[in-house]
Order: sequence, then structure tokens, then C-alpha cells
Amino acid sequence: METQYRQYEYFAFISYKREDEKWAKWLQHKLESYSLPTAVRKTNPELPKKIRPIFRDQSDLAGGNLKEEIEKGLEGSKFLIVICSPRAAKSPWVSKEVEYFIQHGRGEFIIPFIIGGVPNAIQSEEECFPEGLRKLKGEKELLGININEMGRDAAAIKVIASMFGLRFDVLWQRFRRNARKRKIYIAAGLLAILLMTIVFAVVLWRKNSEIERQNSQLNILVANLKEENKTYTQLRNATERYSYIGALRGNDSDDDLMYIAYHPTEPIIAFSDDWGFWIHYLKTNTEVLLPGSDEPYSTMNVEGLEFSEDGMLLTSSSWGGLFVWNVESNTLQKHIPISELLNSEIEPDFSAVDYYSQKISFDSLDGEKFEYAKNQLIIRSGDTSLFTELYPDVWSDRITVLKNPVYDELLFVGEHRAALYDENANDFIQFFKGYGSKFCFSPNGDCLKIGKDLFERNIRIDTITVESYTTRPVAQFPHAVEERSVRINEADEIEYDIGTRHKVIEVIKPYSNGNGQEFLSDAHFVKPNKIVAIVGQGKHRVYNANTGQLIGTLTNYVWDGNESYGHEQELSHAESYIVYSKVINRNLYVVSSGAIIRVYDIDKLRQIALIELPFQIESYKRMGAIDSCLINDDGSRIFYYFDGQEFFYECKI
Repeated sequence: METQYRQYEYFAFISYKREDEKWAKWLQHKLESYSLPTAVRKTNPELPKKIRPIFRDQSDLAGGNLKEEIEKGLEGSKFLIVICSPRAAKSPWVSKEVEYFIQHGRGEFIIPFIIGGVPNAIQSEEECFPEGLRKLKGEKELLGININEMGRDAAAIKVIASMFGLRFDVLWQRFRRNARKRKIYIAAGLLAILLMTIVFAVVLWRKNSEIERQNSQLNILVANLKEENKTYTQLRNATERYSYIGALRGNDSDDDLMYIAYHPTEPIIAFSDDWGFWIHYLKTNTEVLLPGSDEPYSTMNVEGLEFSEDGMLLTSSSWGGLFVWNVESNTLQKHIPISELLNSEIEPDFSAVDYYSQKISFDSLDGEKFEYAKNQLIIRSGDTSLFTELYPDVWSDRITVLKNPVYDELLFVGEHRAALYDENANDFIQFFKGYGSKFCFSPNGDCLKIGKDLFERNIRIDTITVESYTTRPVAQFPHAVEERSVRINEADEIEYDIGTRHKVIEVIKPYSNGNGQEFLSDAHFVKPNKIVAIVGQGKHRVYNANTGQLIGTLTNYVWDGNESYGHEQELSHAESYIVYSKVINRNLYVVSSGAIIRVYDIDKLRQIALIELPFQIESYKRMGAIDSCLINDDGSRIFYYFDGQEFFYECKI
């Protein structure tokens, strides 16, 4: 509140009888939503722009003594507006609120707002003033603002004029002008909507015949796709050798315009299209457009796209010049325009693998296993044969064969089909549909790109059961203090410093889903550039420490009542939780309360091992969960003890 109003918490206190509450609410809304005209405020700079807040005793009371709260509201209000009616006239409470203002020498700040009845009436049943107002005689007698005489909008404006000592006609004329403008705007908006509807209807009518024609084609296409999907699939399926995990999108360019490069250690792909250069994070299926050049056609004639050996830098050369990006911060570290590059002695050296050169000659394959028949590729395994249609007219130069650089796998690609062949099993193991010739394996053999689609190789997680162990008294349990460069603050956020910057990462949204909700359990800084968040009842997260960007998640199948490993269910007796976590040689070890260690490769963002820890089963006693745990620095030994036991276990892992 401005100047003289700043000493008050409220502009006004609305006093009313409960039966008149709808009028009190209406008037409160009118006052709080009203803005004093700018022209009026220029000549009266002490006036506020808004008339808020307004105290209405039924809506603004806190807990506690009713009388004390109301007196506090009365004392903190500049004006008292009394909703006057025959009902209010009989209310001792409304009268007491009026008398409070009068007794404190503020009678001139009372504004009667008449919604019914007559003030100082001859007939008692018509009286609208409460007793406190009727006591004011002579010079102190107040005139009410009657909605039945001037209309409710005008009455509300009259209240505002009375509060601030302004001329009613000035405020009322501006109010009416604004009301007329609003009606004009609404009418114009409705007219515009009507015109748009007419235009839209005409367009729909013209398109109707085309839509009908296309519907029949779509029905045929859908039927064909349903039939194809009975045999060929690219949906995520852990039982398949390769699972579909997303697609390169960029500017939705054709796949033959893309030039790609795989990160040497992490599940990241860089690619270029006719829009620019991109980073694609496989584990989150997200993409970042890298800063480039403003020169026209700067991404045309890309001659190379290559990561440095440590994966920290990405380099490319095109008509836009030479680009060098910092992959950790996704920033342009160096740019030499093509005009300068042509006149300099710098010659970009790109020695990266040509991923599309993984093709091998069909004739080099074992002739006893592979042969052709009309419209079919036949792969023989013993006395059985598998027929796969890859090309309408099969010739050796019409089918391309790709060799996985790491695993014993061959990919046969035709015009409409691709077939994955396991050389050890001598059999087809997976089929893909509808791609051209742009396909390649990643150098580590874990990723397969066909067209724009990306597939990840499913690996078998090593399950290890530890059997030998020793026990010692709990009093001898080793303890170690680990230095942490990250911390979890009171808001359940991860805080850390990198260089001269202080960073904060919000991992878990602050809401609850009841039992089984995710919670942030621990966090680690993995040099030089990663933050690992340990999440209970959810997936662990891995972030780029420089940008705070999520680059992937680690599957965390801690028992939730449906799935468990080892003795997790019987030990936890409820949802399992995380007891301990540690990063060793860029692997993450997470110990659950159910005596299970899950080991993750942080760079590849994959679970690589599951270790079942031993314990003594005492048939006469119900086992509790693991209470405390410690893994030594090289990851070779683990120490742990269970709740209620007097000894701890030591195992070699």
C-alpha cells in the first residue's frame, strides 16, 4: 500500500451476515480485481494501483480465538464496509464490528453498502442498518450506497470513490468506456472465430474426397503392417539379440544425408544432417544441436566427423570450415571458416573408422551354409534350411552382408528386409524390416544402426554366487571415511563444485506416489566429468557434471514385491532398499538390504554383474536385512553384517 495506506495490512474489512455472504464475496472480488486508472494515479501519486488485500472474516480467519482474529482484522483495515440488509440489521456481531470502528475514532471510515431494506426505517422489518450504525446521529450520520438505486456495478465504483476521496463520475465514465471496449473486443473475437470456422469448413469439404480415397489405402497398409509384425519386429524386447532404443532425428533429413561417429567409450553418437551437427544420447534418446556456422550450406560436403581418443572433443570438416567441439559442455571450442582453411596449411586428418566399410563379400562366406534360390536366401544348418526373402530378385550383388567387428554375427540386408545371422549357432536369430543400405555396427559391436533406427545389443548379466566367507565379532567391523566432493542438501538435491562453478542437480521431483516412491539415496562424483545419483526404488541417474544434463540411467531392479534375486525377498520382508554404494575403477557397486551387489559400467551405462552374498541361515530366527556394509578400495573384498547379529561377514568378491 502507498503512503497513508502502508500502515494497514488490509484496505478494507467487509462485515456481513452469513446469509449475505454471496454479496460479500462479489464485492471483495470487484474491489481486488479493480485497477485505479493510470490518469487518476498520475494526479494522485499516493494512490495504489490495486485495492488488495480485502479482509472478509469468513475467508481470511486463521485458527485460534475468533474474537481476537476479528479484532486483529478490524485493527489492520483502513475501511470498514458493512453489507447492509434486514438480516444484517438484526446481527449483534455486525453491530459489534461497527461499534469497534466507532469506539476507536474511525467512524468516518465506515462505508454502508445497502443490498436491501431501508436505513433508519419506520417499519422495523425494513431496517437495513445494524444497531451500531443507527446510533450515529447528526453530523456523524452516514449515507449508504444503495445498489437498488444505482445498480451494483455503479455501487461498487461508488465504494472505491468513497475510499479514496475521488469523484464518482470520473471513475464511472472510465468504467463504462472500458466495458464498451471489452464488448467490442469480444464481438471482434467471436467474428474472427466465425470466419476461421467457415474457412476451415471449406478446406475440410475440399479435402473430403481426398481423405476418402486415402482411407482405403491406409486400411490396406495397416492390414499389411499387422501381418508383417507377426514375424518382424523392432519393438524393445529383451529376449531379442538387439533391442530398438530410438532413432536419430536431427532435422528429419534423409538418412543418406547423415554422417555419423561413435563415442569411443560412452553410448553417444554424433551425426550431421542438412541442418547442423548433433549429439545423440542413446540411453535417453535425446539430442543436442551443437553450435555451428552462420554460413549458408555450412553442413554440406562433410568430409569427416570424429571423436578424439578420450572422447572429450569432436571434430568435423565441411563447407562451413573446420569445427572442434567440447563434448562435455557441448560448446564450440574452435572454428576455422572454409575461406581461411583453404588459404592455410592446415589439413584436417580424419582417421576414424568408415563404419560403412564393414561390408564383406558374399562369395567369401561358406558355400555349404549359404546358397540362393528364387526370391530366397537359404542358410543351411545340418539337415535343416531356413528360407528368408530379402530381395524380389536375389543376386549376390543385390544383398549386402555386414560383419559385426566384435561378435560372430552377420547382417544380411536386402531391399525390404535385414536378417541377423549367428555364425556359432549357424542360424538366423533376428529379423528387421524395411531399410535401405545405410547400416553399420558400432566399433564395440554393441550398437546397430539401420537407416535412422538404433538398436542396442542385449548382454547377459553375470550372476555370481559367493559361497566362502569368514565371520568376526561386530566390534571388529572395519570403518573407513570416504572423502566426498558432492553432497545431498536438505532439498534432496545434489550440490557440487566443478572448476569455479557451483552446480545443483534436482534428481527426484518433490512429490510422493505412496509406497514404492523413488528417493535419492547417495551421490558420487566420477572424475573427470560425471555425477552418479543413487536412487532407491527407481533407476540410478548419470549426469554430465559440466552441464548437469542427464546422459543416461542404470536399471535398478531392487525387489518390489514382483521380482527378486537370491534371498532378497526373505531378508527385506518388504521393499528392498539401498544400504551402500561405491565407485571403483569406473564401475558402480550398489548393495541392497537383501544381500545383493549390482555392478554397473558407468561409461557404457549398463549393468554388468549381479552378486549374491552369503549368510548363515538360522531356522529358529527370522533374518533381518543388512545393517551396515563396506567394500575395500580395489573392490576385492566386502564386509557386512545383518540387523541383530553379533558378528559380521567378510567375503572375497
